[in-house]
Amino acid sequence: MRALIVDDELYIRKTLRILLTEGDIEVFEGKNVSDANDLINKYYFDIALIDLRLPDGSGIDILKSIKEQSPDTNVLMITAFASTETAITAM
Repeated sequence: MRALIVDDELYIRKTLRILLTEGDIEVFEGKNVSDANDLINKYYFDIALIDLRLPDGSGIDILKSIKEQSPDTNVLMITAFASTETAITAM
């Protein structure tokens, strides 16, 4: 399996990487929308963990890109700034 982690916080990326690699999952990381788009264009991901708020845009933009290229990818949106509106948009 291959996973994508996108979060601007290094600590969160490292923690998620540790958890996923224990399950023998190949992990790729990005710190912003630009990094994520580069990786999405190069690789297929089985799962993606994406922060909602990033320095150069929204995790929703990454979600749209992933679903356009590989609709079967499971995506988990992570954020400390949840709202009902954001949840509806992501769904």
